[in-house]
Amino acid sequence: MSPPPLEYVFKRVGELEIVLDVYLPTGATADDPASVCVWWHGGGSYQGTRKACPPNMELLPTRSNIAFISADYRLAPQSNIHLILEDTVDAIDFIRRELPGRLEGKIDPTKLAVSGGSAGGWLALLAGIPTKGQPGAVVDPPVTCIASIYPITDVDTAFYTTKQRPVSYWPKGIIPDDQAAPHIDPSDPELCSSSTTSSRSIVYHYALQEALWHHLWLVNAPTQSPGASTDPRSFNVGERLEMAKRDGVEVPPLFLTSGTADDKVDPAGAERLASRLKSLGCDYVWDERQGCDHLFDQDESERMERMHEFLQRHLL
Repeated sequence: MSPPPLEYVFKRVGELEIVLDVYLPTGATADDPASVCVWWHGGGSYQGTRKACPPNMELLPTRSNIAFISADYRLAPQSNIHLILEDTVDAIDFIRRELPGRLEGKIDPTKLAVSGGSAGGWLALLAGIPTKGQPGAVVDPPVTCIASIYPITDVDTAFYTTKQRPVSYWPKGIIPDDQAAPHIDPSDPELCSSSTTSSRSIVYHYALQEALWHHLWLVNAPTQSPGASTDPRSFNVGERLEMAKRDGVEVPPLFLTSGTADDKVDPAGAERLASRLKSLGCDYVWDERQGCDHLFDQDESERMERMHEFLQRHLL
């Protein structure tokens, strides 16, 4: 069993503390520091917690001698997507500038991967693909590599813009409005974590049911980021990838995986992204998992061999 993580507040917004967990290899020293993999949780950007990380990721320190860091971020709609992406950038900045000193030099943040599952995989792609003057995360210098797990990719597809009543996988029929209402008021106080068993855990599914995807994470709170884009296409990963290549920006090596039986995100999104990576001549690995559903990496027995090999190749 892995030792409990070290917890650090990397950002304060008013009274809100945003925290990251650090799982450090026991053999890491200032003379032989560990490279770093930063991970963001899923939940559509509306729900979830850094504590819900996959078992195989928690084993990165012992399995691959790579420090694993799971970071929270503010949640929509109380915070919009621009503020969420700001949190991803600030987490990386803290890891690069502050954390080595706090860990006595036991990490090497010049070798840094970004990763995540579902919405977290989307955030990792937006943070990891460098762009010039585009909305979203701007990480400088760019990350070493990206590992994105069953990510949201293109957010303007019918999967997100058409009501799903009922949501195909939801076992309880239609989610009543009054169950979602306590969690979707953008004027409520900001928060950055919610238990996977809390009543807020229905918000992503409700957003699909009512086609409120963009309304909840972007349009509902534009005044929080004056001048920021409210065009959902600004956050389509495929288009941002093409912008980077067109601008002559080097895209870091990218690992992408998704299950063919996934019905929780746009099932064709990752496949489209893999095709774009190929057509643009990017350095990438596409691991299509036959018959796997969403969250397949949360299984204790799932080793994620190809992803770990990818991280070892680029970080060690």
